[in-house]
Amino acid sequence: MKTKGEIMSDKNNCGCSCDCGCSPEEAAVCAPKEKPNRLGGGTPMDTQIFRLNLGVLPTSVYIIIAALQADNVKPSLSAIASRWNEKPQALEEALTELQGLNISVRHQGQTEKDPIYLVNPAALWAANNQD
Repeated sequence: MKTKGEIMSDKNNCGCSCDCGCSPEEAAVCAPKEKPNRLGGGTPMDTQIFRLNLGVLPTSVYIIIAALQADNVKPSLSAIASRWNEKPQALEEALTELQGLNISVRHQGQTEKDPIYLVNPAALWAANNQD
């Protein structure tokens, strides 16, 4: 089991520093080998999320996903849910809202019931590209 800050080997040659088994396309978002100094991990949380005036719950889910990615932990539905304090339905609604704005992207996980959610760079967010 990985501990916070531990870098796993790139066993899949995907360019990723974690042990999630992501595809090469997902590796750039999942956990880049060259980690930025922000949040001490793979994918930094973009503070632009706070300028979108989203509700508390979608913003909270974004923070959870970004923190998991920063700690090189696979941001699966089960990992997100284990850090979630609201009802499961509220989590599903928040994830759906983030996906609708292209803030988060859902990928198939190890099992159909445990998908992986990755955050997109802020430049790809639909809310940032509205006139």
